[in-house]
Amino acid sequence: MTFESMESEIQDLSFHSAVLRRDSRSGRHWDSTVMRTPDGSFTNLALIFSDQCPWSCEIRVDGDAEYVATGSVLEQIHVVGQQVVTIRRRLSEKAGTGVTKIQGLAFSEVLLNAICHRSYCDPSPIVVDVNLECTTVTSPGGMMRLGISYRERTRNPRLTEILVSMGYKNTAIRGMAGVRRAYRSC
Repeated sequence: MTFESMESEIQDLSFHSAVLRRDSRSGRHWDSTVMRTPDGSFTNLALIFSDQCPWSCEIRVDGDAEYVATGSVLEQIHVVGQQVVTIRRRLSEKAGTGVTKIQGLAFSEVLLNAICHRSYCDPSPIVVDVNLECTTVTSPGGMMRLGISYRERTRNPRLTEILVSMGYKNTAIRGMAGVRRAYRSC
């Protein structure tokens, strides 16, 4: 049994933010059967998409905490993307120089990989550290082992499947190899 399919300790869940983000993104619906156990209780996967999601993304500037994105993982994806662009613009204006270009799709892939591959058994946040030179994303749980199929390469295959079906994962940029290619093309 995977962490995603285990019964959530929190059962009083709402999905307002996830529905808003889903509808504004693609309007595609996820298969709600993977969000419940056979007896009808919410799973940990449902908790990840809920407004009560206890996991977060912390945005730091030069190592100092600046913002914590909370709530549904879909809301976190949206907010972190906006905050990183705003912070990078602010750093550039303050330094009076340009910042290293950040590829939007490549950054999204890195953030999505952190969300899909993180260990949800670890309460630590995903950390996005922004500075004038670069943006670093650190995910709890460390690197995944290489496997034959993507299901063997992710801790959270159902989460990954839902994000792919909703159009969050870009098929042109897959994994770190795709991110490297995107940056080389700048």
